[in-house]
Amino acid sequence: MIDEAAMYRQWQLWITEAAVEAQRRRVQQEFAEYSRLLAKLHQLEQSQWQEALPSWLRGNAALASTLKH
Repeated sequence: MIDEAAMYRQWQLWITEAAVEAQRRRVQQEFAEYSRLLAKLHQLEQSQWQEALPSWLRGNAALASTLKH
């Protein structure tokens, strides 16, 4: 005969493991979305910085970097 208490503990363990796995997947998805948005923000900031430069300076990345810092 199967021990009901042991079955119940195993069932609780499976549910807990499934919940932990689901949470891990959510965290990974949120981190991936955060990373994507951060990269997009960086790209947007670079673009806005380039647009703010005078036209004669836009093509000279080395000089622009010197002026930016």
